[in-house]
Amino acid sequence: MARKIYRRTRFDAILSFGLSGAGGIAWRLGRDLALPAGGWATGSDVRQRLGTSFHRAVSRTLRHLDVVFYQSQELLEKAAELLALPLSRLSPDRHLVLPRGIPEPPILPRTEIRSRMRRELRVTDEQVLVLSVGRISRDKGAFELMEAVSLAAEHDLKITCVMLGANPAFDETTAIQRQLDKSPHLKEIIKILPACHPERVWEFLAAADVFAFTSHNEGMPNSLLEAMAVGVPAIAFSIPPVLEIENDTGALVAVPPFDSALFAKAILDLAAVPNERVRIGEIGRRRVQQRFMIKQNMATALNRLAQELPEENLSAEMQRQDIV
Repeated sequence: MARKIYRRTRFDAILSFGLSGAGGIAWRLGRDLALPAGGWATGSDVRQRLGTSFHRAVSRTLRHLDVVFYQSQELLEKAAELLALPLSRLSPDRHLVLPRGIPEPPILPRTEIRSRMRRELRVTDEQVLVLSVGRISRDKGAFELMEAVSLAAEHDLKITCVMLGANPAFDETTAIQRQLDKSPHLKEIIKILPACHPERVWEFLAAADVFAFTSHNEGMPNSLLEAMAVGVPAIAFSIPPVLEIENDTGALVAVPPFDSALFAKAILDLAAVPNERVRIGEIGRRRVQQRFMIKQNMATALNRLAQELPEENLSAEMQRQDIV
């Protein structure tokens, strides 16, 4: 199929998103068609147990791709481990840290949507809504978040929480709900809602006062970036990609993993000072705009991949000074 597409369109290069499956296809196809091939390490693809067939497959892909992009510095370091090489042995020309990024947030009537959504969620103007978005599971920190909100709400009755992303057949929603059912008070504070269409998430973000990110590991957390992109102040466990996002800018509140008590304190601190929420939200918005937007980062990736082609082989599209 790929060869048929190539004969019809004569594309210039190949870029795979992920290394474990698509990456292997990319470098083999690139070799067969004599085209440069690149791949993007996204997270679990380079978190392989050493000695397994997956480890061997991803290692081959890392060695054969012409260019590899990594969502975070941590993933670059994981790749070095898979290859059994010191990080200094990975050529910076072939191995580049480049977050894929997120699209521009939609332009929405945020004030109107905020009022409507908070009415639907039965959240008053005086309450402080903490929002999390993602699978309701242990590795996403759902239990730590539940505990943190419970602790915070003991000291500030205005705090309420929505956990968006439940899929009971495939996650731990039932276990969380069982815990909430034991406490009528906590059940009133924390609402678990099913996963929704991605476009609908922006409406929940408009309603939120604080974004909570409690995941235990990520390649690059897009849900966190999306919240920051619209100015919602974020609190997150300081796992490696979160520290890369924050980068001593004050763009979010980083909490030591996986301390629910300190996370609760961070919620209380932001709940108490609306101006601080605005300040952090604005720094976060600027940080995402500067470093984590998909249009500019994809242009960087395509321009780098184009360098692997002889100029006479470039299509008119790729010979443009800037690929956008």
